[in-house]
Formats: sequence, C-alpha cells, structure tokens
Amino acid sequence: PGTITIQPNDFFAKSTTSIEQILRLKPILFNQVNTHLTQRIDDNNAYIAREIAITLVILLAISYLFTGFYISIKRVLADLSTASQNLSEGHLNSRIETSTKDELNNIIQSFNTVSDKFRSTIENVSISAQTVTQSSEKVLQSTHKTQQNISSQHSSIDQVATATNELSATASEVAQNATAAKDSVDNAYQEANKGKSIVNKTT
Repeated sequence: PGTITIQPNDFFAKSTTSIEQILRLKPILFNQVNTHLTQRIDDNNAYIAREIAITLVILLAISYLFTGFYISIKRVLADLSTASQNLSEGHLNSRIETSTKDELNNIIQSFNTVSDKFRSTIENVSISAQTVTQSSEKVLQSTHKTQQNISSQHSSIDQVATATNELSATASEVAQNATAAKDSVDNAYQEANKGKSIVNKTT
C-alpha cells in the first residue's frame, strides 16, 4: 500500500503532456499577470494624478484666498491712510465705508467710531469757544460802558470842582467887597464924628 507503480513510457507520456499543458498555460498566465499589473499601474497613475489635481486645486484655492486677503488688507490700509490724512487736515466727516464682515470690518468700525468721537469733541470745543467769545464780548462791552460811566463821573466831578472853585472865588470877592464897604463906612463915620466935633467947637 502507498506505492504507485507506473511504466516508464506512461510516466514519460504523462510528464510530457503535463509540461505541454503548462507551456500552453504560460502565455495565458503571463497575459493575465501583465493585464493585472497594467491595471494596477494605471490605477496608481490615476490615483497620483487625482492627488496631484486635488493638491493643485487646494494650492490654487489657498493662493486665491491669500491674494484676496492681501488685496483686501491693502485696500483697507490705503483707505485708513487716506481717511487719517483727511482727518488730520480738518475734514471731520472722514469715514470708511466697507461691506466686509471679517476682522477688518472691526478695525474700520473702530476707526469710524474714533472719527465720530473726534468730530463730536471738536464741535463741542467749537461751541464752547463761541460761548467764551460771546461772553468775552459781553464783558468787554460792560467794561467799556463802565469806563464811559467812570469818565462821565470824572467829568461831573471836575465840573462840580470847577463850580466849587468859582463859588469860593465869588465868596472871597464878596467878603473882600464887604470888608471894603465896612472900611468905607467906618471912615465915613469917623469923618462924620470929626465934622461934628468941629461944629461943636465952633458953636
């Protein structure tokens, strides 16, 4: 048992048949392997091409976004520079209009808020300055009127002083005239007495 008995001629014939069958299968197997390898290579090439295409699309999208972001930042910075220059030159209505909804919009809104507060402060200062100017003008007018009143009072005082001096001079002159009249009366009285004495002596 377990022993195979075969004639040499049969073994040779069977071996030859098997080898011929194997040789006939070789091209078929080669073609199948070649087809399979080719398919795998094509699949790998397609995968690589797809990955490259996706990478290129991603790079293009990143480049587009970066370019747009750069242009947006550059435009916002230019607008900020122009608005700041206008504000420094006295254009208090300088504002930046934008339709963006990103962080740049926060910067722009902050600038607009600062501009509005600055304009409001300048307007309040201007109103206060006008009020101070009006008050100063009123004070100057009051001062001018006071000076006029003081000058008028000085003139009145000078007139009173002049009148007083004139009255004093008149009183002095009257006193002198009264003294002279008294002296004249005394002299006349004395002369009358002398005349009376002479008359008495003669009689």
